[in-house]
Amino acid sequence: MPNRCGLSTLLGDPRVKPTEAIFGFTDLPNLALLPAGSLPPNPLELLGQPAFSHLLSQLALRYDVVLVDTPAAARHADAQLCASRAGGALVVARRNRTQHDALRTLMQSLAASGTAIVGTTFNQA
Repeated sequence: MPNRCGLSTLLGDPRVKPTEAIFGFTDLPNLALLPAGSLPPNPLELLGQPAFSHLLSQLALRYDVVLVDTPAAARHADAQLCASRAGGALVVARRNRTQHDALRTLMQSLAASGTAIVGTTFNQA
């Protein structure tokens, strides 16, 4: 799937419309994907703009469920910022990789920021 036009494009260029960046699937008509787009020099700044919250609101009107896949929360601030803007977090723990203390700290940090934890999952079980 091409990644030249995606989330970073929508947030960085107000002339681009979401319909230009979102891909639908013929085999799965109820599924759509918005790629990340090219890596900007200022990802946290882009995600912190009101445009990101506005985009999430627009997508919520069009789709029943909007999932935002982020880098690992323990290593990148993007995840917590996205979760707070989205209003909830689905926390994924990875077998033999995620440390219990780091997971507890992440969940406490999300809760302290007012982000609802809507679920957890254990990956590569």
